[in-house]
Amino acid sequence: MRHLLYSLLLMGLSGCASQWASQQDSYAGDDGSTMAVIEITSSPTSAWIFIDGVYVGATPIEMEMSFGAGTSYLEVAAVPIHDSQSRQVKRIKVPPLPKSIHFLMNNLP
Repeated sequence: MRHLLYSLLLMGLSGCASQWASQQDSYAGDDGSTMAVIEITSSPTSAWIFIDGVYVGATPIEMEMSFGAGTSYLEVAAVPIHDSQSRQVKRIKVPPLPKSIHFLMNNLP
């Protein structure tokens, strides 16, 4: 029983360590901003993606995101390509930048 508890504890700690390490993939940009590659997805269909009001592409998309020293959040919006779906907005508190952002397009805003 004791070995099982130790094994579970070690598995839990290794999971926490891998989550912490995954947030360390950011790097400094030429202008001093913090940058990272982010994957943005949506389901069940694609959506048009806007970051701080600027169109960046349609999902699925993998792109470089950045924020400067005075930034406390980024606003990521998913605009549906079908009339039956709702616009979704996520305010991402930074730092750190997430590795991925997912939108469920059938959810109400």
